[in-house]
Amino acid sequence: MSTLLQSHSGISLTTWGASILVLCLSGLYLYRHIVGSGNTISKIPGPPSKSFMYGHIRELLKGEVGEHSFKWKKQFGGVLRYKGILGENCLLITDPKAMNYISNRPDEFTKHPVLKEISRMVFGRGLVWADGDDHRRQRRINSPAFGANQIRAFIPFFHECAAGIIDKWSSVVDSSKGHSSVIDVTRLISLGALDAIGKAAFDYQFDALQDSDKEESNNELANCFRNYAHDTFGVTPDIATFVQELLGMLPVWVSGFFYDWAPVDKIKRVRYTTKVGHDVAKEMIAVKGEELLSGKQKKDILSLLVQANAAPSDSKLKLGQEELMATLHTLIIAGHETTATWLNWVMYELASKPDMQAKLRKEVNERMYAVRSRGDSMYSASDLEQDMPYLQAILKETLRFHGPIYHHLKIPTVDSVVPLLRPITTTDGQVLESLSIEKGTHIYLDIAGYNRDPDIFGKDADTFRPERFLNGEVNETSGLAGPYGSVMTFSAGPRTCIGWRFAVLEAAVFTAEFVRHFEFKIPSHITRIKREASLAMIPVVEGEEEKGHQLPLVVTSIVSDD
Repeated sequence: MSTLLQSHSGISLTTWGASILVLCLSGLYLYRHIVGSGNTISKIPGPPSKSFMYGHIRELLKGEVGEHSFKWKKQFGGVLRYKGILGENCLLITDPKAMNYISNRPDEFTKHPVLKEISRMVFGRGLVWADGDDHRRQRRINSPAFGANQIRAFIPFFHECAAGIIDKWSSVVDSSKGHSSVIDVTRLISLGALDAIGKAAFDYQFDALQDSDKEESNNELANCFRNYAHDTFGVTPDIATFVQELLGMLPVWVSGFFYDWAPVDKIKRVRYTTKVGHDVAKEMIAVKGEELLSGKQKKDILSLLVQANAAPSDSKLKLGQEELMATLHTLIIAGHETTATWLNWVMYELASKPDMQAKLRKEVNERMYAVRSRGDSMYSASDLEQDMPYLQAILKETLRFHGPIYHHLKIPTVDSVVPLLRPITTTDGQVLESLSIEKGTHIYLDIAGYNRDPDIFGKDADTFRPERFLNGEVNETSGLAGPYGSVMTFSAGPRTCIGWRFAVLEAAVFTAEFVRHFEFKIPSHITRIKREASLAMIPVVEGEEEKGHQLPLVVTSIVSDD
């Protein structure tokens, strides 16, 4: 859970009074969190903490993803105890069976309360925010718009947006010496993904790629999302992370009040973006309603949702206006930022491994020859999903190794007994085949750690190797058997990412088209790309962390028969 509490304008949280309020109220809750829940898990092995105030939150929630948790997993196993703020005992879990159990019981294991409030502020009261019956109802209403056939109809939009990126890169590369230039690929990939979600989900023109050469777009919402993830969820001071964790010990109304009113630049940026997003969503919903009345219904996701809402049925099976707006805002953020980040890591691995890139390019070119031989100009769903296995293997391996979503934070609503795939030994010698977890215990589900489990992905799970998905090496029976490659990046169970098919097809089209037109290499001056914790796990250049999200690559044109 990235933090939002840094103020760039110099407004101190302490002087504003929020920290004082939090500290005064927190004493009422510390006994339950430190003493009450500590006895049950105090004998679970874990790393020593260097700070009573911060515990291990700086290691887990800031800096490079997996830098510490991967080491802890190798030392202590699939379940370990870590320290939250003020000495609170918490659990970090990568054990596949435990993660499966927890993921399939969302009513028993709910979101961290502060994470829920941040979800409300960022996305609105939509699928990401909702729990229980509310989530089940929204999921049931939304699901038909995200079916396989519906998503496959968006492939032309993906091709169009990929072509827009290629044109922009070509204009730079073809005017450079040797038809080669160093380009930060993150920017246009993000803008292209934003255009794709606009066209496919709402039939809305962000024109993000068209305005990419301008300092500001003509579209206010597109401006809001420029560098959104890094600017709002990027590197923050330790005290801001501490205060955010402390808010989780208080009644929800306290953290809700704070996020609604705190005069902190990052939070104000989120509130403003959400307002603009909801205003645009309201306008689009009105347009879709008029189209429905006039019989000019389209096939974008929003049109289908408005149509379903207008059908005569139980009012409990409809989305309210606020929920519809939240759905759109969720699609814009989750549907473009995480997919763009996934593609950034695909580009990084291809640029780092010339042989892998060349092998993929051969597969892509052969498939395009077959596409043209049958009289088509673009890949079909079958081409992408079945006839380019190496492309799919690379996408799965990147999602496993560099998953943009790298953790979930859960809290049990009742005392629970969680089964384990592998027994653990407590500090007093007990061997546990299941784990008793008390109500209110903070649980860090380590998705990045699970995605490197050797029992599921092989003994070399710490190595990037797409071939594991071609040779039947991935063990789907012991893991979560997630919707795509058994990885947990799209989550699992009732809260599996509803738009995962959209993301997979978009990533496949973009990747295939990129390698067909360009060769990518890591520039000689780049020593290392870091995996920075943010809204999603973003690439940053070591030594240039202050510049935030970037991936400079040497991009060279490939002569083709286009």
